[in-house]
Amino acid sequence: EGVLVEMKGVGVEPNPATWTSMVDFHGKRNDERAALGVVQRMKDAGSNPTISTFNSLLSMYARLGNLEKALRIRDSLSKGGWAMDAHTYGSILVLRKELGDIDGALEDWRMMREAGVQLDAFVASKLLQVSSRAHQRLPAAVDVLLGVLDAVPPQGINGHVMCAAARGLVKHIGEPAEVRRRLELLLLKSRAGGGVGV
Repeated sequence: EGVLVEMKGVGVEPNPATWTSMVDFHGKRNDERAALGVVQRMKDAGSNPTISTFNSLLSMYARLGNLEKALRIRDSLSKGGWAMDAHTYGSILVLRKELGDIDGALEDWRMMREAGVQLDAFVASKLLQVSSRAHQRLPAAVDVLLGVLDAVPPQGINGHVMCAAARGLVKHIGEPAEVRRRLELLLLKSRAGGGVGV
């Protein structure tokens, strides 16, 4: 907060990135009141929050285990027509996984695909963990695994995480031929492209 005073003292107004950094700082300390206070001050100063601002809040609520507030933010963004990214969906997906809400996580995956959101390696690894726990919902679990194999470049995937997710499925249902074929292809690409192998 002292940074704001110093900035204003030399005639520099904070921009959205400055405000978002402050939200993120308080969010990482799980200080909900301070983080929301910064967002309000940001708005009062005439600076509009960005998707990164909201993502910082979502990350905070994921750490706090507060799915209700995280979903409220996401629903508000959706109604407002915001272009949500992998981080927006990923924070909620990770929270659902931690809470054991596998059906909700699979629904988030469906929403991400429908929105055309590009997966990053972090969210992909969490989706793979979801797929390994979703063996009782076999078609959805295989769909997640194959979707991640299609969506993420080989160098962005940790081969150990990928194989752990596949083993989680194999343990319960035997290895679907399509999963085997895609995994073999992924590992070949990963080795050729310098990705992480197994």
